[in-house]
Amino acid sequence: MGVTRQTLYNHMDNAGCSTARREWTEISDVELDERVAEISLLHPFSGSAMISGHLEARSIHVPRKHVQDSLRRVDEIGVLVRWSGIIKRRIY
Repeated sequence: MGVTRQTLYNHMDNAGCSTARREWTEISDVELDERVAEISLLHPFSGSAMISGHLEARSIHVPRKHVQDSLRRVDEIGVLVRWSGIIKRRIY
């Protein structure tokens, strides 16, 4: 970008944006499963990255691994269907 990291930090600070990492949201597996199930019903072909984005929009900040585990518990068949659609690449 052609600017130093400190310059970016200064501009972000002036704009009121924080550079600190957000803490993980304290949420039980059952509650996370409910939220993931709601999102999965609305967007059945969404994977863990999209589900994480929807959770972030609802101010729920959890590690992607937790979302993947929850998605496997809630939508096991959907996960298998999405994995079956992966193109098998040729190994050279």
